[in-house]
Amino acid sequence: MALSEIVAPQDALQQLVQAAASLAFLDVRSEGEWVEGEIPGFHNDPILTNLERHEVGLCYKHQGQDAALALGHQLTAPFKAERVARWTAMANGKPVVVCCWRGGARSRLACDWLAEAAVDTLRVRGGYKSMRAVLREALQQPLPLLVLSGATGTGKTRLLRELAVAKVDLEACANHRGSAFGRLGEQPSQTSFENRVAMALLSRAAEYLVEDESRLIGVNELPLGLKNAMYAAPVVVLELPLAERAHLTWAEYVLEPIQQGLAPAELQVRLQAALDRIQRKLGALRHASLSRSLADAMREPQDPERHAAWIEPLLADYYDPRYLHAFDRQPRTVLFRGNRAGCYEFLSDRLAVVR
Repeated sequence: MALSEIVAPQDALQQLVQAAASLAFLDVRSEGEWVEGEIPGFHNDPILTNLERHEVGLCYKHQGQDAALALGHQLTAPFKAERVARWTAMANGKPVVVCCWRGGARSRLACDWLAEAAVDTLRVRGGYKSMRAVLREALQQPLPLLVLSGATGTGKTRLLRELAVAKVDLEACANHRGSAFGRLGEQPSQTSFENRVAMALLSRAAEYLVEDESRLIGVNELPLGLKNAMYAAPVVVLELPLAERAHLTWAEYVLEPIQQGLAPAELQVRLQAALDRIQRKLGALRHASLSRSLADAMREPQDPERHAAWIEPLLADYYDPRYLHAFDRQPRTVLFRGNRAGCYEFLSDRLAVVR
């Protein structure tokens, strides 16, 4: 006989952080609800699709709760076997933590179906809505942060990801590199972005490393509590000569996409579009000059020296003044300044190493 229990939202999230390998996590909300707000680690496989949920909602509005519940059972019954088969395959023999929007009819029905398939379940009390409230509260608490700062092109993100320390990778959460050139694909909704950040803070570390970011990372906005905590936090500044920063920028934004199969002509269009997005801030003359240098460099996309002709002035004349202005506006305690090796050693010594 399969067991079905209720789990508190905060406990479900802690299990997701600490015991993810021993449990499976299923979100049976519709596809549209999932896109509006997802929790990383949960697998979305709706018990009611967007269309089915819409029909049930109309029924509830015009005929009441009992009729809506009956329609929901009627709509899902033909697909019960295939949906349960997918859920049990996803569970792979592990108990399943199940949520819907409020922990009501949909998650109860999913747990009943899984029980019939001899799968143990834990239904989240209050569903996604309650877990979302826990995550929002986590972002509003005083956050013990250490900020990794440095001018554009110093390789802050690479260093952050190589360090085995408690950290929050904000750019990974936003699926964006944080500059006009940083688009990596579709970004999450603002709610999903906040959920991703908050989940990273649930490990309860003594101090978290974050990369210095502006208010917006692409379309995603840093939560106010997090941004204020970053302004108040001590800073480690990564420093690198301009030529090395230009080389790193070329490797990340030119060489890497080509090695991943992007055609040089398509890459040039992408890079030019990024320049165009900041044309007003660059000024017409500087924009035109950088555009010409970019076009010339793309004739030999794998030659970093040619690309230095547009990357170096872009860093020195556009990004560096903006970085220095932002840094000076919010004075913070600088704990350490140095090159990559020095910062790596300092941060590894200061922060709790993740094993």
